[in-house]
Amino acid sequence: LEYGKTLRPISSNTTVPDHPNLKVYGSANPFPTVFCSHVSEQHLRGFKILPLTIYPIQYIPKAGEISYFETMTITINLNEADEFSPLLRKMPQDKDLVANIVDNPDDIDSWANAMTYSQPTPFVNASDSYNYVIITSNALQSSFQPLVNWKILKGLNATIVLVEDIKNCSDYNCDGLYGDGCGSKLNDTAAHIRNFIKDAYSNWGIEYVLLGGDDEIIPARGVYAFAGAGPTVDRNIPCDMYYGALDGSWDNDNDTIFGEGVFEEGPENATAGEEADFFAEVYIGRATVETAEEAANFVNKTLAYEQNPDAPYLNKALMIGEELDDETVGGNGKDLVTDIIPQYTTTRLYDRDGTFSASAVISKLNGGTHIVNHDGHANAQFVMGLGTSSVDSLTNTEYFMAYSLGCYAAAFDELAGGSAESIAEHFIFNSSGAFAFIGNSRYGWYFSGMTAGPGEVFDRSFFSTLNSGTRNLGKALQVSKENQYGGNVHRWTYFNLNLLGDPETEIVTDFTVPTAHFKTVTDLLAPPVFKGAVDLEGTAKNGTAVGATFANFTISFGKGKNPSSWSSEGITLTNNGQVQIVNDVLATWNISLLTPATYTLRLRVLDLNGTIGEDRWVVRVAAMPAVCVNPEVTEVQAGLTFTVDFNITNIEDLFSLDIKIGWNTTLMDYVNHTITIPVEQNPGGILHMPASITKSKLNQTAGTYQIAAKSVEAASPFTGSGTVFRMIFEAKTNSSSFLQILSTELSDRYLQPLPHIILNGIVNIAPGVHDGAVTAISSGKRNVGCGYNVRINVTAVNRGTFTESFNITVYANGTAISTILVLLCGNNSKEVTITWNTTGWSKGNYTISAYVAPVPGETDLSDNNFTDGWIFVTIPGDVDGDRDVDIYDVVKITGIYHSKLGDPQFNPNSDLDDDGEIKIYDVVRCTSHYEQEW
Repeated sequence: LEYGKTLRPISSNTTVPDHPNLKVYGSANPFPTVFCSHVSEQHLRGFKILPLTIYPIQYIPKAGEISYFETMTITINLNEADEFSPLLRKMPQDKDLVANIVDNPDDIDSWANAMTYSQPTPFVNASDSYNYVIITSNALQSSFQPLVNWKILKGLNATIVLVEDIKNCSDYNCDGLYGDGCGSKLNDTAAHIRNFIKDAYSNWGIEYVLLGGDDEIIPARGVYAFAGAGPTVDRNIPCDMYYGALDGSWDNDNDTIFGEGVFEEGPENATAGEEADFFAEVYIGRATVETAEEAANFVNKTLAYEQNPDAPYLNKALMIGEELDDETVGGNGKDLVTDIIPQYTTTRLYDRDGTFSASAVISKLNGGTHIVNHDGHANAQFVMGLGTSSVDSLTNTEYFMAYSLGCYAAAFDELAGGSAESIAEHFIFNSSGAFAFIGNSRYGWYFSGMTAGPGEVFDRSFFSTLNSGTRNLGKALQVSKENQYGGNVHRWTYFNLNLLGDPETEIVTDFTVPTAHFKTVTDLLAPPVFKGAVDLEGTAKNGTAVGATFANFTISFGKGKNPSSWSSEGITLTNNGQVQIVNDVLATWNISLLTPATYTLRLRVLDLNGTIGEDRWVVRVAAMPAVCVNPEVTEVQAGLTFTVDFNITNIEDLFSLDIKIGWNTTLMDYVNHTITIPVEQNPGGILHMPASITKSKLNQTAGTYQIAAKSVEAASPFTGSGTVFRMIFEAKTNSSSFLQILSTELSDRYLQPLPHIILNGIVNIAPGVHDGAVTAISSGKRNVGCGYNVRINVTAVNRGTFTESFNITVYANGTAISTILVLLCGNNSKEVTITWNTTGWSKGNYTISAYVAPVPGETDLSDNNFTDGWIFVTIPGDVDGDRDVDIYDVVKITGIYHSKLGDPQFNPNSDLDDDGEIKIYDVVRCTSHYEQEW
């Protein structure tokens, strides 16, 4: 199993070198060492609960063994206590809430006799009942009143409470009636507001609280978290959950550091026990506004959203995924979110796919979208590729809910933003932008190369909760956090995520628009690569709202990221697109005939009214791995040899191969072959060393050859294209035939088969040609003494395609001198030498010629005869060929005495004995015929 990676802030570009923990990976003991763990006891609406983490899977790294328990029995020892939480109300909705999250709901009835704590205050009248409260300042009260009026109109009991009144009520002091005992030095506005919320929770039964103001009006409570990685410590993370999780004071040891836990490591520790309350009694949201105008903008956008649940744009979602580092792209995590909310028509703007840009984001936000989900780099002034000025310039009137995993995007406190408001606040307080924004007030965290980091896990949990029926924003966020209760960085993320928006606002999740969703591949750094035939999986069905219908679905594709034309060639729809599909195969796409390139797939689902739901997916088409003959077509004439390569192309992770080929032995003969394994020793070959040839079997009679080879354990798998072996054949007779690949097995290092296709070769053998020719005849000397030898050179050519034996005869004035037999391959030539002994031949001038006798099947005889040049037979020593031997001849010999063949002054006519050197013997032979003539 791969070791865990180091957590990193999403805003970090730093590469962290990761290594396995040798204490774990070198151990023969099971990991983890415990089966069950818990962080702390918690309370929820007065009921004590114990969150547990179960570890049913164990791994023994040294042995490479993994096991799991099918069943586990957990024993919890309990002590009976007389004290009960002052937050216990025993209201039916409280019991239902707790029953839905615990594994022993039947034990809730054991609390029937527990005491409840409800002390009225002059400020909260117990006879009143409210489930929705806005806390704001006197200056902003009138701006928030239309929102309260709307909440009442839709059936809530709603009211506004002023922060000025809360601060002036002594019951909310730390030592007051609803005080949390946090100490006089922390008897601040935040503590007063939280103590009021406890009072309203106990006596009014409130469920939702909107904090109606930025941190200057409603202070941010900063809490402590220790990440154990990167920038590990923050003692002041703005955490609005403090206002809704009402047990304890969050500072039990009164050291002014809130939210400490009982840690084994880290600079801070809770000396009086766990301080954080992870299970909220009340659901919190914040309107980060400071002026009446900003408050009015927030209220107007919230009202516009809540009062128009059938707005056409609400079925649209925008996924934004940036590159986080060289191993991680945000688009992979966003694709997992689309699998959770498939009913939305989703636009994907990803670095991975080459579709992300700031201008594209602005266009989609202005064009109308409902859900915006972002994973990428951010800071307090930058998110989704946009700065605050770009957000301020948005013009949309169709408002959205945004969720970003980026760092500091929702850092609404003065400590982080100073006088400059965070970028999430700009989305909220402008008249355009978002009606709600969920984001991090400090660092967001991720694992490099994975989609299992805290940011992604909390993100998916939120959308899963939202799509499972918990649609109120504040409740959905809180419940989704409670599903991820844990320590270290999970604890940091728990505190860090805040809702800038109305907690009671219900997100629209059901639509009559048909659901169209591709199930995408989510572990790549680039769009997925498709080869051959692929199954396209996903969902094509009626919408999720009551009354939604389904007619059919289609799938098409276009070239590029924004195609202008679409085709459905090669796509075979399941049941012809006439039946609804849910998380199953939509179609099979045969892409073997497509040019490798980037394509966009489009899924369209129609209902009975013609309404279309659509999803798009950017993919890459690549050539299918193949075992093939190169060249695919060989044109050759009978009698000639030809060479072919047997290749493997476009393969990934090849570790072993077994290939058998065959040929028609009546049409071609095997000559030889060369194996090109491994590639390090055979450039252009295949498989990495060390590699072994396990089989190389040739059967010339049957016309087959089989080769098997594999890399050994230490070798790297081969990726790419290369030649397995090269084979030479001789074409025998005219015809056409396949060079056939009879069987193939390609495997990776785990012996898993690698899909591929087979591409046989074709050999077209044209009729062969029989054609002998003489193209040249010459002699080194023109004058030769009667009775001496002269060499005659003849160039013989086989202009045909077959290997032939030719009889070549040399003539002098038409009289045959000699005949020689020459063996020549097709399309080859050879110079042969014939020696003419002139003994018995009359003196005189002779014209020399050569003739090649026709071979069987030869039809072109025009080049069988060649005549060129002459030889003069005379008295030995007649060097100058003037029919006598005189002093001039002697001088011609002695003048170049000792010269040899190849020397510039050498004259072959002076070399009487034709031994390639002018010596005394040539002089003697010449002078012995001195003064002779004819």
